[in-house]
Amino acid sequence: MSPSTSPRPTPALRPSLRRAALLSPLLVSVPVITGCPSDPKPGPSASTSASAVKAAPSGSVGVAPPSLGGAFEIAPGVFAVPSGPSLLLEPLKGAGPIRFGANLETIERLMGSTCNVKRDDYCSMPSFALEFKLTDGLLTEIRAHRVQRLAADGVSYGVLNGALAPDLKLGTFRGIVLETLGAPRRVDPVTQANSFGTFEVAHYEGLSLEFDQLPNSNNVLGGVVLRSTVELPPPPQAAPSASAP
Repeated sequence: MSPSTSPRPTPALRPSLRRAALLSPLLVSVPVITGCPSDPKPGPSASTSASAVKAAPSGSVGVAPPSLGGAFEIAPGVFAVPSGPSLLLEPLKGAGPIRFGANLETIERLMGSTCNVKRDDYCSMPSFALEFKLTDGLLTEIRAHRVQRLAADGVSYGVLNGALAPDLKLGTFRGIVLETLGAPRRVDPVTQANSFGTFEVAHYEGLSLEFDQLPNSNNVLGGVVLRSTVELPPPPQAAPSASAP
């Protein structure tokens, strides 16, 4: 897909796509179910989420029993459930009531939790699948992760209780995401091995989308980075040549 020079307006999600987008997180968590065709990229296996809860086998792998509603089956009979406040991820604005410009105290109060890792410029809440970055004490970037990604401290990310506007959840198939949002302003391939299996990052105004390949070869939305400004991040630097001094 070739990058476009200017962003396209975000269209409303058609009913057929809406259903697919809502169901895909359950599908992509299960290796036996395949998704839309896409360019396969090699990626490492994800680890099982630490926020998983045990449940009786559902009879159909990948489908949560009624009592578990929006749970994600990450192994036969093991489900991870969303936690934290419901958040709509909006570029240039923030996540739900947490708006860009908030301080750490406000972030913790609105999330109803303290940061697992807390610095003047950073807060992580892996159980909610979120990271917050601050500049001069004020929120400037929010990063959300799909379930089963592994945080830097070894803790698995939980299930985000929310979605990217208009209604795209982490784990949605790549093709659905791009059809819904339109052509990005720039696409950066990721060639270096990484723990998330990320092979591509698509950039929009105030928004970057990280696409991961799962062990079952499904290409899905693995990460969402919200920013407070329209400027795109700088392109990644090319890896140095083996013959370079």
